[in-house]
Amino acid sequence: MITTLDYGRMSLAVDSKGAELASLKLDGRELLWQGSNRFWNGRAPILFPIVCGLRDNFYTYKGKRYDMPPHGFASASEFTLAEKMDDSISYLLKDSEETRRMYPFPFALTVTYSLQDGCFTQIYRVENPGEEVLPFSIGVHTALNCPLGGEDSFEDYFIQFEKPVTVERQLKENGLLAGMSVPFLQNEDTIQLSYSLLKEAIPLLNIPAKRLEL
Repeated sequence: MITTLDYGRMSLAVDSKGAELASLKLDGRELLWQGSNRFWNGRAPILFPIVCGLRDNFYTYKGKRYDMPPHGFASASEFTLAEKMDDSISYLLKDSEETRRMYPFPFALTVTYSLQDGCFTQIYRVENPGEEVLPFSIGVHTALNCPLGGEDSFEDYFIQFEKPVTVERQLKENGLLAGMSVPFLQNEDTIQLSYSLLKEAIPLLNIPAKRLEL
C-alpha cells in the first residue's frame, strides 16, 4: 500500500512493501528515479540484513545452512505502518517465521522518513530484542534522477566529499569482493560522473569522510 506525505515544499510516497520510497518531490519536481524495465525497476530498496550477496547465496550458522537472496529480504517484506505525523512517517518490520528461515535472529527494523522545508531525512533503527549478538548490515539503494532536467547532461554532475580523501576501489569477481584493490582517489574530493564509470558498482571501503553531496 502506498502512503503519501506533504509538508512545505516537499512531498513523498512510500510503499509498505519494503518500506521503499516511491516518490520524492521538491516544488513538484520528481527527484527519485521511477524505475524502468530497460535499466532497473527499483527506486530506493532497503538492504537488510546483508548488503550485496553471499557466496552461492547461503551461509552457515551453528552448523545449519541458511539461504538468503542478495541484499537480504527487507525489500521484499511487507512492513507495518507504525506512525504517521504531519512531517514524518515510520514503518516497522519484525522477525517472523518466514524471516527466521533465512536469518535466525529476533530483530525490529524501523524506517522513518521525515520532511522539513526543502529537506528530506531517512533514519534506520535496528533493535535487538534477543540475548545473542545480532549480526547485520544495512544499506540504502536510493536512486536519484540525474540530470534533473533542462539542458544538463549526466556528465555535468559530480559527487563531492566533505574533504579530500585517499581511497582504493575494491575489485569484484562473480559479484563478490575479490580481495584486491586499485587506486581510485588520491587526496581528492570529487568524482566526476560518467556512464562509463558507472557500468558496475564501485565498492569503496573505509572512506575517511562522513558526508558527500551530489
